Amino acid sequence: MAKLSKGKLLDLAHDLYFRLKDESKVIQDLPMRQYHRFEKYTIKPSWYEDLADPEDVMVEIAVVEGPHPMLHYHKESHAVNIILGEPHGVTEPPSMGEIIAGRDVMPTATGYQVFFPEGLPHTFNAPEGEKFYFLSIQSPPLEREGVDDFHWIKSI
Repeated sequence: MAKLSKGKLLDLAHDLYFRLKDESKVIQDLPMRQYHRFEKYTIKPSWYEDLADPEDVMVEIAVVEGPHPMLHYHKESHAVNIILGEPHGVTEPPSMGEIIAGRDVMPTATGYQVFFPEGLPHTFNAPEGEKFYFLSIQSPPLEREGVDDFHWIKSI
């Protein structure tokens, strides 16, 4: 297992974002699971193994529903998240949610991309009763060999 550089992770995120536009039906057949108050759909490695070694990355679609006031961080993993919309098979447009990264607050919009280095406190919020979807690419994978690199914090 190797950690991809920031540049390689950003390039991979870009490629997968546009691949998902071309193959938007990939979302429809994915099983959903709960993960630390998020719904997640893990994309099968066969969908991206021509671009990256599945040992080095995890590719998921996450759903933010309602407010998530608790910040979290990853000790070892860094990630790129890109907001998804209708061109990606998401039936609902992104809500007027927000991404909080450190002390920065950014609005959600289809195609908006954010890089989270390891250790950066962050969270996602959607208005009550609304949700948005994002593509998440992490390296190394958040969940691997009995490790869960997701850590809650109360404030920054």
